[in-house]
This record gives sequence, C-alpha cells and structure tokens, in this order.
Amino acid sequence: DSCPEGILGERGPIYKYPDSSRECRPCHENCTRGCLGPQLRDCLGETLPVSR
Repeated sequence: DSCPEGILGERGPIYKYPDSSRECRPCHENCTRGCLGPQLRDCLGETLPVSR
C-alpha cells in the first residue's frame, strides 16, 4: 500500500503520495524526496527552487 517514489520521469524523479481515498497522486514537481500532499510545502526534505 505505498506509492512509487523516485521513478525516473522526463524531467527527473517523480514522487507520489496517497490521497484521502488511497489513490496515488503526483507530488509537486520540485519535491526531491517525496511528499505528504500536492503542494510545494508538502515536500519532504529539500525542494528545488521554483523556476518560472
């Protein structure tokens, strides 16, 4: 019952987290170590600077 973490995507590793209905949702694209939710503030560990 865990979501994939660190799967290599087009722009680097992709992390996912389980939402309230236990479906895996993608973390914010700047999360580098997984997350607890979809927002940048939900990232675990360090985050990449937002480049826009």
